[in-house]
Amino acid sequence: YTTICQLHGPLLAALQTAGCWLNEGRVKKILLGVVDEKTALLETNTLRLLERKGVASDLIPLGEGACFFLLGPADEVKDAQYGALEFETLSAQELQQTELPEHNFCAARSLRIMTELGITATAVQQTDMVCAAGPALVAAAKQPSDSCCIEQAGKNFGLISVKEMG
Repeated sequence: YTTICQLHGPLLAALQTAGCWLNEGRVKKILLGVVDEKTALLETNTLRLLERKGVASDLIPLGEGACFFLLGPADEVKDAQYGALEFETLSAQELQQTELPEHNFCAARSLRIMTELGITATAVQQTDMVCAAGPALVAAAKQPSDSCCIEQAGKNFGLISVKEMG
């Protein structure tokens, strides 16, 4: 197993790692989890950010929990319940020029930059936790024909789509 701990783009980094391992034949299936880790620093920073936003900290959970995905090779996608994940890394300019589906999901921390880029997106969770991209991907998976998950990864963006297989 491996752990990817980073503030920007953890879901995209985990998907890229999973894709490499599947392509290399290291594994047949991968259980990919995106989990909030509760630490004293996370608690302090969350409370500070909530105070700055004027939000009552007792109303918002410190973490958003966890999301897990069972991933396998693309050639087995016909047996998958939701379809195939496709992802690519784009610059802000490339993202603006990309024809996006009707419904775009992202972490709350990325809503401001999405608006600045002229992209309409919805945050599934309303806090700024790193694993918020997990629920955004779940929301996209429930509407695969017209939705995607956008995760900010530094100055770039991960565009993650769920493609239905017929």
